[in-house]
Amino acid sequence: DLDVEISGSVGGGKQRWDFELEVSASAPETGPIAGRLGLEAPEFGPVQGSGKLSGKVGVVGLSEISLEAGSDAETGLRVTGEIGNLLQLRSLKLDTTLRAESLREFSSIGPVEISGRVEGSREQVKIREMRVRLDETHFTGEVEGSFASDSRPHLTARLESPRIHLDDVGLAPREEDGPRISQPTAEPPKREALPFEPLHRLDADVSLRADRVVGRDDLLAEEVALSLTLADGDLQLGPVSLEFEGGSFTGNARIDARPDSPELSLDLEGKEMHLGRALAQIEERPSATGRTDLSLNLESRGASVDALRSALSGNASLAIREGQLHVERMGLMAQHVVRGLSASVRRGVTSTGRRVLGRSDASNKT
Repeated sequence: DLDVEISGSVGGGKQRWDFELEVSASAPETGPIAGRLGLEAPEFGPVQGSGKLSGKVGVVGLSEISLEAGSDAETGLRVTGEIGNLLQLRSLKLDTTLRAESLREFSSIGPVEISGRVEGSREQVKIREMRVRLDETHFTGEVEGSFASDSRPHLTARLESPRIHLDDVGLAPREEDGPRISQPTAEPPKREALPFEPLHRLDADVSLRADRVVGRDDLLAEEVALSLTLADGDLQLGPVSLEFEGGSFTGNARIDARPDSPELSLDLEGKEMHLGRALAQIEERPSATGRTDLSLNLESRGASVDALRSALSGNASLAIREGQLHVERMGLMAQHVVRGLSASVRRGVTSTGRRVLGRSDASNKT
């Protein structure tokens, strides 16, 4: 499956030797090559590659790398650059572009285009001048990963986007998928331990800024900024800030999985939101209008849904100024909310959001 041509010279004796070789290779597709290297990668073909292999005792370098895979401009992989030390995978300097209909093994999200300059070594890799396109959503920034054998992997990312479409990043159903909540969904076992263990496998430090965040039909938020840190099972999201329907929101959330009984908390503050415009996203005719301030502070602890529900405590407040309440429509909305809350008592807190928002999802207004 792999054709290789090598030409050049080799010299030296028992203690010293050196070589310079021109190498070219071709293959029908990338899949078998990646598999033999123990890697997962989208399959492209045909593959053409070349480079200059040179070295001496203990050091082998590959320069003038040129690798192309794929038969058209829409899907493929292109890599140019050099690797200073192939034996230890050090001194990487590779300009890389990946285009695919989707990431296949990793996700159905697509089409995808990722480009950037990869630098570093086996233990630490940085992607500079990174550009990511997920359909109509674009990100720019830098990503760095540390993979030392004596510590947990650590990921650092700084990302910006002018416009994030939630369906492009898998956080909202696409048009062809239909309403997400209309089908029965599996519920987590209430007494079984929730999967907090993955939070101990990776440390992370991520920041994201976006000018606009858009759902399937409507603008959801503007001027979004958030940071996320994860250290030995302690996940902290915040500070988070955004503007929504004329109001400004700030908040923090935390999952501390270090204790045997993990601790969760949420703090959210909102000021000057247009309530009518917000309700219009889930109601055909808004049941209330006015300028709204809200505050939400919740905390709980436990390793299962039942334990978290039993330990849930906190407070919430809502203040409406210069507003109007449409009693009949408020009554219908209240019935809808009560049904959702009743369902949550029977099935656990995790179902509350689905029940309360079920109507909005069915009418494609979220």
